[in-house]
Amino acid sequence: MFGRSAGSSVDLTGPVGDRSVPLDIGPFADQSDLLHFAMLLETVPGMGHIDLIDPDLETALFVVRAPTPAAVAAATMRVPDYRVKAEVTGNAVSARIEEDKTRAVALLARGGTGVLVGGGALYAARNGALWWRWAALVAAVGTAAAAVVFFAVTGNEPAPEPVALRPSPTAVTPTGALPTPTVRPPVVAPSVPLTTATPQPAASPSPVRTPSPGPSATPTPRPTTTPTPAVAQRYRGSFSSSLGSVSAVNGCQWDTPFTGDLDVSLTRAADGTLRGDANLSGKISYVVTNVPPGAICNPSAVSLDGTGSANGNGSQVNASLSGSRDLALTFSGTVQGNNLVGSVSMERSLSTVSTFGNTTETRSAAVSGVTLSR
Repeated sequence: MFGRSAGSSVDLTGPVGDRSVPLDIGPFADQSDLLHFAMLLETVPGMGHIDLIDPDLETALFVVRAPTPAAVAAATMRVPDYRVKAEVTGNAVSARIEEDKTRAVALLARGGTGVLVGGGALYAARNGALWWRWAALVAAVGTAAAAVVFFAVTGNEPAPEPVALRPSPTAVTPTGALPTPTVRPPVVAPSVPLTTATPQPAASPSPVRTPSPGPSATPTPRPTTTPTPAVAQRYRGSFSSSLGSVSAVNGCQWDTPFTGDLDVSLTRAADGTLRGDANLSGKISYVVTNVPPGAICNPSAVSLDGTGSANGNGSQVNASLSGSRDLALTFSGTVQGNNLVGSVSMERSLSTVSTFGNTTETRSAAVSGVTLSR
């Protein structure tokens, strides 16, 4: 049930002494794995009603009724069959499942209401749990509803979905040449001319000498040279700045400092050109700078991820990356010994969502003196 307090974002009502705590967690192997985790979490002492807001397998979003965000974080690390690392950020909990394996699915209770999912596994309700009804609601109305509920509790946009890359297969061509066999010519004995001698009385014929064949030479095989494959060089470094201030329709304001880690891998070809890939990981923080009277403005943080390619010639190197929320990042620098030294230019969309209205702004930042080291 939803209720609205005057001058604030959406509030979720529930039992006295509990609060609505957003929980984003993943990755899950499939829908059965996701539902299995949620039902086990609901059996942990102290956990209340659980709503499934966004059933994304990489980072699913729940809203859990619990006394504190710390209680939710502790509960996720006590769920059987799962090894979880959890972190509390403001009123929200971000968790990562560190053990990546297919988990056994079991019938948790006899009788009662059940739900049939993905591979045909039957899940039964316990303690009056109705959270899977929210899963059906999300499938019906789309992820826009999930964004409204997340902003209602945290005051900020949900974390962007990570970008997965699929590596291209590389064809392997065998190298090396087979040695050409050497044919040895047969040794032929020299011909001896036939001579006729005038017969002499009481004379004995002279013996004919046949020459022996000369020694034969055995050729020595020529060694084959195998080319040495080129080795990729990896350069890593971090940078930080801010995308400025963003405001919600109800007057809440946040500053948006960010940090990023840039990883560039380069391989130099025989002609001196450079080719490779580039990856970005980091975090954008939302720091509350203004709270209007009667409004609720919560701090939060979202991930900053991007992938792309790098190329260059001689000592000059350029990289271009992209990611979710219209992320576009470029790096331009030069190779100086064991370092890549240059500058970063980044652009990204920032959004706020609430019942008062939505806002979307594109912000940019430039950082100079960025050093990536091997």
